[in-house]
Amino acid sequence: MADTDPLANDSAFRAIAKVWEDLGRFCEAALREALRGTPAVNCQALGIAADDFAALTNQLDAALELGALDRIEAAAREMTTAITVGPNDLRRPGITETDLAFLGALMMMRGQLRILDDSRAGEGPAAIALPTLTDDPDVAPCDFCGAARPTWYFRAEPFELPHPGRDSPAVFGDRWYACDACRPLVGAADWKGLAARLGFPWPLPQTIKTAWLMFGRHRRGDAQRVPR
Repeated sequence: MADTDPLANDSAFRAIAKVWEDLGRFCEAALREALRGTPAVNCQALGIAADDFAALTNQLDAALELGALDRIEAAAREMTTAITVGPNDLRRPGITETDLAFLGALMMMRGQLRILDDSRAGEGPAAIALPTLTDDPDVAPCDFCGAARPTWYFRAEPFELPHPGRDSPAVFGDRWYACDACRPLVGAADWKGLAARLGFPWPLPQTIKTAWLMFGRHRRGDAQRVPR
């Protein structure tokens, strides 16, 4: 049976999920043009060295293959920062139809990144209102093993999951706390290693598997120190 979509009943979650999906779609569209055999994207016309362009496209391709949203976003940011061609440059010599298709996807990637930035800052015309942080780092245990006063946290887009036996869903906030022992396993997405540390069976129970996979989908970046 298909899992219930935890974003389906909340317009803010639905909207931010669409931004993520669109970002991935535009990344894929850009790569399709960038990696075409003939004609290839004209790196000189884009103002970037061919080796740098190849490294960026390979990084973005790997992030899309992995499916980790924080890595897709990071790779998209690097590519959109490295290639500074804008609408006013589209008539420069050497720009081909392939370049135009690639730049179109690149500009849409920039738009999706701007929406994400505005939403996290809670301002801007394209901002999507996201739930605010309610966790108290002095009270919250490690979200993976339950250890007291964890010293690390991972940022994530908040999400909800159906809660068996209850009418209301379980709400997962924008910080996931981790102790010193869990942090490297979570950071490496080593779920099997984390399960072994916690004594969970493998394959994981469905409820734990779903929560961890959803966290992986919504995670934003590496672990940060909990301020004390």
